[in-house]
Amino acid sequence: MEDPCSGVPRLVRAPALKRGRADATPLSERVKLERVLGLTVTSSAALDCDPSSGLVAYPAGCVLVLYNTRKNRQQHILNASKKTITCLAFSWDGKYLATGECGHQPHVRIWDVAEKTQAAEFPGHKFGVTCVAFSPNLKYVVSVGTQHDMVVNVWDWRSNTKLASNKVSAKVKAVSFSSGGHYFVTVGNRHVKFWYLEYSRGTKYKPEPVPLMGRSAILGDQRNNYFCGVACGRGDCQGSTFAITRSGLLCEFNSRRLLDKWVELRSTCANCITVGRDCLFVGCADGVVRCFSPSTLHFLATLPRPHPLGLDLALATGVGGAPPVVVGGGSTPPRHPHTVAVCFDEVHRRLTCVYNDHSLFVWDVGDLKRIGKCHSYLFHSACIWGIENYPSNGDLLPAGTFLTCSSDDTIRVWNLDRATAGSRNIYCPELLSILYMDPNLTFICDADVQGGSSDKVDTTYDGKNGVRCLCISPNGKQLASGDRTGNIRIHQLQRTGAQEVCKIEAHDSEVLCLEYSGPPEEGGRLLASGSRDRFVHLFDVEREYAFQQTLDDHSSSITAVRFVRDSPPGTLQMISCGADKSIVFRKAQQGQGPPAFSRKHHVVGKSTLYDMEVDSSQENVLAACQDRQVRVYALASGKNTRCFRGSPAEEGTLIKVALDPTGTYLATSCTDKTLALYEYSTGECLASMLGHSELVTGLRFSHDGRHLISVSGDSCIFVWRLPPEVSQVISSNQAGVPLPTTWQDARRSSSVAVARPLVSGSPQEESSPEYRFTLGPLPSWAKKQMMEQQQPANSKPPTVAPPPVPQPRGRWAQRFDAARSIFENGKELSCGGAREGDSSSAASGSIRMEDGDAEDEHSDTEGSGGVLYPVPQDGNGAEPVGSFRVTEADLPRRRPHRRVYNSTSDLQSEANSEDEDSSSTAELRPLSMCVSTENLDKLGQREHFMRANYESLEQPVTPPSLASAGPSPGTRSSLSARHHRPEPSSLGSGSSRRREEMAQALNQARQKLNALGWCSSKSSGDLLSANLEENLIRRTASMTDISARRRLTYSSGDSVGLWSQQQQQQQQPQQPQQQQQQQHQSLTPMQGMLRSASLGALHMAGRRVAAPVQVSDDSSSSSDNESAAKGP
Repeated sequence: MEDPCSGVPRLVRAPALKRGRADATPLSERVKLERVLGLTVTSSAALDCDPSSGLVAYPAGCVLVLYNTRKNRQQHILNASKKTITCLAFSWDGKYLATGECGHQPHVRIWDVAEKTQAAEFPGHKFGVTCVAFSPNLKYVVSVGTQHDMVVNVWDWRSNTKLASNKVSAKVKAVSFSSGGHYFVTVGNRHVKFWYLEYSRGTKYKPEPVPLMGRSAILGDQRNNYFCGVACGRGDCQGSTFAITRSGLLCEFNSRRLLDKWVELRSTCANCITVGRDCLFVGCADGVVRCFSPSTLHFLATLPRPHPLGLDLALATGVGGAPPVVVGGGSTPPRHPHTVAVCFDEVHRRLTCVYNDHSLFVWDVGDLKRIGKCHSYLFHSACIWGIENYPSNGDLLPAGTFLTCSSDDTIRVWNLDRATAGSRNIYCPELLSILYMDPNLTFICDADVQGGSSDKVDTTYDGKNGVRCLCISPNGKQLASGDRTGNIRIHQLQRTGAQEVCKIEAHDSEVLCLEYSGPPEEGGRLLASGSRDRFVHLFDVEREYAFQQTLDDHSSSITAVRFVRDSPPGTLQMISCGADKSIVFRKAQQGQGPPAFSRKHHVVGKSTLYDMEVDSSQENVLAACQDRQVRVYALASGKNTRCFRGSPAEEGTLIKVALDPTGTYLATSCTDKTLALYEYSTGECLASMLGHSELVTGLRFSHDGRHLISVSGDSCIFVWRLPPEVSQVISSNQAGVPLPTTWQDARRSSSVAVARPLVSGSPQEESSPEYRFTLGPLPSWAKKQMMEQQQPANSKPPTVAPPPVPQPRGRWAQRFDAARSIFENGKELSCGGAREGDSSSAASGSIRMEDGDAEDEHSDTEGSGGVLYPVPQDGNGAEPVGSFRVTEADLPRRRPHRRVYNSTSDLQSEANSEDEDSSSTAELRPLSMCVSTENLDKLGQREHFMRANYESLEQPVTPPSLASAGPSPGTRSSLSARHHRPEPSSLGSGSSRRREEMAQALNQARQKLNALGWCSSKSSGDLLSANLEENLIRRTASMTDISARRRLTYSSGDSVGLWSQQQQQQQQPQQPQQQQQQQHQSLTPMQGMLRSASLGALHMAGRRVAAPVQVSDDSSSSSDNESAAKGP
C-alpha cells in the first residue's frame, strides 16, 4: 500500500490475535467454593434478608453467603480484601448488598447480587464498620464506625462521594432507615438519635461533605439504658420506631422522637429485633424469641427454643417424639444458646435466627399456633485447629466422613452426602455426632454478657481450652485427640457416637501433633505425640496405650510427626520436625517388645518447619517451611533433594501442606490467609484460593478427589470443588489406570497458552456419568489438528469417517453445544451429582433464585410431624396472648405542637432552643459501658492470637523444673514433668546432695580468691557473720578513695604490701587451712577494706604501700600539692 502524499509504500501490519491467552482462566477462579459450614455473625447488623426474594445473607469470614431458605442452597461472594465482614444490608429492591469490614483501613463495599461483583467501595473509616444501611430510594448508604471511629457517614454510592458526616459521642450498636427515607435512627449506649437527610440545593453539589444534622430522642426514665437494637416501622406503623434495651424492654418512639410506650420482655436481656408489617420479633436470652404486634405492642407468640447445649445428636432422630438427650445432663434444667440475630422474610413468612453457639435456625411462622422448623445447622463456635478424613477401609462411619476439632472443646463428625446414611438427626443432617471434651460446656458459646453483669465469659483466646489436634487409627476404630493443656484422650468410635476409653496426662504444654504408626498386622502399633514442650512420647496401642519411650532430640516445639515403612519389610521409621529448624529421622530397633527408636539422621535447615507429609511412594517427605518453600527430603539419606515455591504470595509463612490420596497434587496454606494448589511432580501452581478471614489451620483432600476441605481460625469449614481435570487424574490414578497426559505435554511444549486442558477421549466414551467433559474454547486449527491425530486410532478408515462438524464461533456457543451433546446422548447425572451440579452452577452463575421455585425435598416441614412446635396451652413455658403489660410513658412536658423535622432549615431554627435529653445530669451506670455481645475488638484479638500461636513455636522452651514463675511441675503428674525431675523417692536426697556440692564449690572458690589476696564478692553468710566494725567500712573502695588517703598505718608485723604478701605466700609452703582462716579473722578493719576492693584499686594500692617511707613521702607531697592547689 502506498502513501498518497509521498508515494512510498507503507507497511500495514495486521493486529495480533491473542488466541488462548485472552481466555485463560485466572488462578483465583479455577477452584470454586461449593459449600460453607460456619458463620461469623455477631449481631443483627450482620444478618439481613432480601425483601423481594427472601434470600438470606450472612458473613462467613471474608465470604458473603447467600442462602436460599426454600431451596436450601448457597451462593457465595468472595471479598478479595481478606478482611473480616462485620455487617451487611440489602437494598430495598434486593439487587445490591452493602458490607462493612474491620481491620486497618476498612472499606464500605457495594456488591451486585446478580453478577456477584463489586460495584463501589468507600474508604471512610479507620478501624472498623459496625453497621450499614441502604436508603429506601437507593440513593444513599449510611455507615457507622466502631467505638474507636465514632463517625457516621452518608455516601452517594452511585457517584462515589461522601455527602455528609458527623461524630457520635456514644458506642453505636444498630442503625435503621425509615420507610419514607427522610431520616435514619442510630441506637447505642444511652443513645437514640434521629439523623435527617434533606439538603438544600446549595449544599447538595458541594465537593466537601456537610455536617450531618441529628437530634436525640427524648428518653425520659429510660435515658440510662443501653439500646442494642432498632427497627423502623413498616406499613401502617411507618411513623413509629422500635428499639430494645439490654435490660429487656421493648420501646416505641413516635414521629416526634418521644418515648411513647414500652413493654417488658420477661427475659434477662434482649439482643436483636426485626419488624414486618404485622409482626415484630425480638431475640432474647436463653434462645427465647417473642412476637408482638407492631401497632399495639400486644404479645402474640413465643417461638420454640432451639437445641439444648450438650445435645447428643446421635439420639436426636425425632422418632417417637422423644425429648432430646443432653450429654451429662442431670437434675439441672438444660441450657439453650442466646439469640443474637434475627431477620424476617415477609414474602415466605420465615424467620431466620442465629444463636451465640453459631447455630442457624429457619422457622416457619406462617401460622403462629403451629410454628415449624424448616432448616437448622450447628457449626463450630471457635477456632478450628485440625481436620482428619475417616479411613476409606473403615466400616463404622459412612464414606466421605471427616472430623474437625475446635477451641470450643468439641470434636464434630461431618458427612455432606445425605444419600449415604438413612436416618439423620433433625438438627443438622450434615453433622453425624458431637464429642464434648468439657462436661460443663464452658466454651461452647461466644462471649456473652447478661443484662446486670459485666463478667465476660470469653477466655477462648487467653485460656488453655480447646482440642488442638486429632488422629484416627488406620482401621478407623479409635480416635486420639490432644488438647491445649497437654492431655491425650482416646475414644472408641461407634456408629452412634464415640466413648472415651483412656485419658493420658502426657505433656506440660499443648499437644501439637498426633500420629499412628499403622495397623498391628503391618508391624506398627504405636501412637506418637509431639508438644510445645519439645518432647515426643510413644505409647503402645496394644497394651492399652502404655507409655513406652520419650524422645528429646529437639530443642523447641514439635510441629509434626510421621511414620514411614522402610524399604525392608516390617521395619519402621519415624520423622519429626520442629520449630528449631531441624528434621530428625529415626529408625526402629525391633526386639521382643515394642520397637525402640534411635536417631538416624539429623538435618538442620535455615527456616522453621511447620508441617510434613509423606508422598505416595514412601520415599520422600515434604516439609512446609517458614520461607514459603516446600522442601523434599529423601528418607534413605535425609538429604534435601527438591525445593519449590509453596505459595504465590510475597509475604507470610507456609504452615500447612496436604497431598491428595494418589500423591499427584498438593495443597498449601499460608499465613496471608490464602490457599494454593500445586502439581507435585513439576511444582507448578494450578490455582489459588482465598476466603478465610484467619489462618488456615487444616487441609484435606476428599477420598474421591473431587473436593478440598479447609478449616480456619474463623470457625468456618470451606468445601472447594476442584477442577474436573484434577478430579479425573486423581480418580484414574486410584483405579490404577493412569490418564494420558496429552494435554499436559501440549501445554508445556506449545507456544500457545491453552485456557483449559483437553480431556482425552470423546464424551460418548466417558466411564462415569458424574463427570462432564468439554473441549473448551479452542481455535479451529487446533481442533482440526486434534481430529487428525485421533483418526489413526479409529477402527474405520479415514475415507469412511464423516467430515468434522463445523462449530459455531464464540466460546459461549461452543460450551452450549458441548453441554447439549451430553444430554442428547442420554448421559444424565445421578441424584447426588445433580444436586452438586446445580449448587455449583448457582454458585458460579448469576441466576437469581425465583420465588415460585419448588420447596427443597429435604425441608423439615414436609411430612415430618416431629419438627412442628405447637404452642403449649398449659402455661408451662408459654405466655397467653395479651399477658404482657404495655406501659405508657409519663411525659408531662410533652409538646403536641412539635412538628417532624424533614429539612435542615427546621433543624437549624431550633438548634439552640432545645438541649438533648439523653445527656441529662443522671449518673452513668459503669456497667452499661461494656455490655455488648457484638465485639469487633474480639476479631483483632483472635487474629493476634492465631499469629502468635505459630510465631511463639520458635521461642526456646524452658524446662518446668527450672522455671521461676508459674505452677510447680509437681502439681501435674505428666510424662514430660517426670522426664524433667528425678524420681520422687530420691528427690530429697538429690536436692540436699546438690546443695552440699554447691557449698563445697563455693568454699573452694573462696579459698582460691583468698590465696590471691582479694575477694570479688561476699556471700550472704559472710556478710551476716561480719563484725559491726567491718560493716561500718565501705566494702568496695574505689581507686580514688585509696589514693586520697595520705598515710596507711599498719602494725609493725603487718607493714608490708598486699602484693608482697602474695609473693611471700607463693615462696613459702602453703599453710594449713585453719591457720589461713585465723589469719583472715585477725585482719584489721583497714585490711578488710583492702581485701574487698576491686582488682585495679588493689593493684594501685599495692604499688603505693610497697615501701613505707616512699608511701609517706609521696603521700605528703601529694597532699601538699593538693592543699596548694585548693588554696586556703
